Amino acid sequence: MQSKMMAYDRVVTELNAARLREISYPIVHALIDAAVSVSSSPQITQIFHILAKITAEPPALPPIEHAGAHILNTPLFARKYARRYLGDPESRDAVALRQQIAKGAREALEEQYWDVLERTVQARPSEARLGGDPSISNKVRAFLLVRYYRSGEWEDKIELVAGQPLWAKLFYLVRTGHSTEALNEAVQFQQAIENREPSFVGHFRTWVESRERRLPKAQRDHLQAVYNAHMLHSSTVDPFKLALYKLMGKIEPNRRSVPQVTTTTEDWLWFQLAMVDEEENGGLRALAEVLLGYGERHFDGQGGKRGVWASVLLMVGQFERAVAALWDHQETEIEAVHLAIA
Repeated sequence: MQSKMMAYDRVVTELNAARLREISYPIVHALIDAAVSVSSSPQITQIFHILAKITAEPPALPPIEHAGAHILNTPLFARKYARRYLGDPESRDAVALRQQIAKGAREALEEQYWDVLERTVQARPSEARLGGDPSISNKVRAFLLVRYYRSGEWEDKIELVAGQPLWAKLFYLVRTGHSTEALNEAVQFQQAIENREPSFVGHFRTWVESRERRLPKAQRDHLQAVYNAHMLHSSTVDPFKLALYKLMGKIEPNRRSVPQVTTTTEDWLWFQLAMVDEEENGGLRALAEVLLGYGERHFDGQGGKRGVWASVLLMVGQFERAVAALWDHQETEIEAVHLAIA
């Protein structure tokens, strides 16, 4: 406890010094470094990482002595979002803030999963067959070999397009935050894809390139029709193709799981955040209500990983509740205080 408190104490001392000089201080990133230095649980480090992505805090500031970094040019972080957060929840600013929270949380989960993917490939090199190509796309291909290829055969339901598990590849590229690479892959195999799913690549391009990951109504209606016609009741459809259609068309937002796809808590949460739409179905606030209905026991009960519930609350913008969730347990009281400060 003492060494942990001293590590966080240094950060708060620096924050106070910065405030007295009326300059900003990247508090969240400094707390991440402190948590790592006292080897806090990965869950605690992840909580601060999620907050850093949500607030879009830069990891460091240019030193004031730097020629271009005049004091007037230094961005001010303190209470940057206060007015939007505490104001009218129906205002355009509040909606934009909720979109930012969902996007930041999703990005944190994407970075975390990319780390899992890389570690999986490194741990099992003979199955991964990475070869000399270090590209993102090739790492995903290697990960799929480790995950879904056994004794010379791909698992049931994995559909091969142009001889490879393309739907799974596209999904994992999106899942790890590499949508541009996913689009390049889809374009490269456009002809093979369109033989199975006409117009998929066009819809996928619009979805990847739209800022809020939202398709026009006509395209969503078309995806819904295709989904209803030959995916909804099929027992053999590739689960990753199903997931891509659901994401692009925001189809059946209340059916929250896709078998074989949303297997872990993190996968499931990422999928919910990717399906959130502030213009329909209540947006982030509705998702928060669903999660509050599940409650802490649903998330923190598994394997005694303390802090999962706090990170879940943080991802849906329930900041006060996230602090309270850490404060409720003696071993995370110190983190609760510093999360509140951040």
